[in-house]
Amino acid sequence: MRIRLLSVVLAILVQSSVSQVQVKGRQFVDEAGRVYIPRWVSGLTLLARPLSQQVTFLDWAKKTGFNGVRVFAGAVSWAPLTPETSLKALPLFLDRAAERGLVVEVTGLMDTGLGYDARAHVQNLVNIMAGRRGVVFELANEIGHPTQAKDLTVEKLRAWGQEIVAPRGIVWAIGAGGTDEVVNGGHPTAGGSYITVHLDRGGAMWPQFARVRSLFAVSEAVGVPVINNEPMGADERPGRETGRQRWNDPAGFFALGVLDRAFNLGGIHHSQAGLMGEVPGPVQQRCAEAYVAGHRAVEAALGAERGRFIEPGRDDAPIRSVTGLPLQQVFTFVTGDKAVVVLVGAPKDAKVEWAAGWRQAAVLKSMTGLDGHRVDVISARLGPSD
Repeated sequence: MRIRLLSVVLAILVQSSVSQVQVKGRQFVDEAGRVYIPRWVSGLTLLARPLSQQVTFLDWAKKTGFNGVRVFAGAVSWAPLTPETSLKALPLFLDRAAERGLVVEVTGLMDTGLGYDARAHVQNLVNIMAGRRGVVFELANEIGHPTQAKDLTVEKLRAWGQEIVAPRGIVWAIGAGGTDEVVNGGHPTAGGSYITVHLDRGGAMWPQFARVRSLFAVSEAVGVPVINNEPMGADERPGRETGRQRWNDPAGFFALGVLDRAFNLGGIHHSQAGLMGEVPGPVQQRCAEAYVAGHRAVEAALGAERGRFIEPGRDDAPIRSVTGLPLQQVFTFVTGDKAVVVLVGAPKDAKVEWAAGWRQAAVLKSMTGLDGHRVDVISARLGPSD
């Protein structure tokens, strides 16, 4: 009897160490109603790895500064991971993550083209997650991908979410679809507690990461939180050498962290190591640290306040223009008489034209990319100089 009581007490202590993520309007909050910003990391195939590797990865994630991890919990044929092994490994993994204060985004359905019972698997995962703190559920990964069953539609997943997941009190998303643009004022994968988006990986690094603005537009249109769930990942070498969709420039991931945090979206740092559930090499480590540093640079400027995004060049914006930089790569976030200005991929000779009354207070943090262009996080004030 004493052993059983001790086990119950330990389980309660483990669960109480991790945030209970909830949704309030367009924002994630904790149980006390405080804003919660996902600063998560991919650990996608961890459930296929030995427990010792899982623990090492979770310890690394916590030490690096992440507050959550995304994990696949379905079939991944190359991992190898099956629905059965996922269900077996998930409870202990969630316990280990909770012990470290890490929220887990469980992604349930991959490789449904293999023919397993997708609905039953969703039900089985819900039975494990229900009643746990620090867990959210993304039903499917990349709906419409060739590895998914042709009948795994957004409409079917939305219905399962409403019938199976929502009644158990779990925060959930349908999953990223084949397109992530706003459609007729809505979004193709809307319908859950929140929306996951895979940022378009096409084109050069700076404008690609600047597309975080489009995720903010989705949140504005649909009225629920949006997570930058799987952007371009980091790797030890660039994609032009490996053939993978990867960047190896820490400054790019710093920009991504800054924008995910400044827009109050939150996001997931993705990488080749994270795909494999491994602790990263030196380049990927610097990219991970840069992503976390991006979040923290914004937090240092705004604290708990939420900056209001204003398009540069507007009458009420702090900035008119920046020489040598497209306005699509200039971002201003205003609260009262102060602002945070973010320049993404600014050339060496970039000069800011401030709007009347606004002035630069300090460059909070700057990071130079491999191409010599910079990411600047600048604090600004409205009013006369001190």
